[in-house]
Amino acid sequence: MTKKQHYVPQFYLRNFTSEDNKLWVFDRVKKEYYCKTPKEVCYEKYLYGRHGKMKILKSVTENTYKNLK
Repeated sequence: MTKKQHYVPQFYLRNFTSEDNKLWVFDRVKKEYYCKTPKEVCYEKYLYGRHGKMKILKSVTENTYKNLK
């Protein structure tokens, strides 16, 4: 099962990246900006099916769309 499951699909996030494939992220708690890749943002561990969390989608969805460009 996929561990990092994105609630904003990576293929959406890639449309907002710079030439080095990174996006600017703002941490509202720390009030800081930093660069991250789409793989490193907008995810939760086992979001769609482990430890009683939301079971809306399966890992199949994450695996299907993660390689789209």
